[in-house]
Amino acid sequence: METRFSNSIQREERKRLKAEKEQNDRDKAQKDQDDIDDQILWEASSLGFIVEPPQVLSQADSIPVALLR
Repeated sequence: METRFSNSIQREERKRLKAEKEQNDRDKAQKDQDDIDDQILWEASSLGFIVEPPQVLSQADSIPVALLR
């Protein structure tokens, strides 16, 4: 009986750790994307282009290359 209870606790802990890792991976991917967006905005603005605010860019699927030329 005690072994079943222990196994159940271990399963729940593994599920929790897996969910936590997946959330951390999503958070890191979002931060990486935000860093890329910031870099693109900085480069475009330093070249004299008028750029949209970051929230507009983050809603786009991609930034057309023609906008950066």
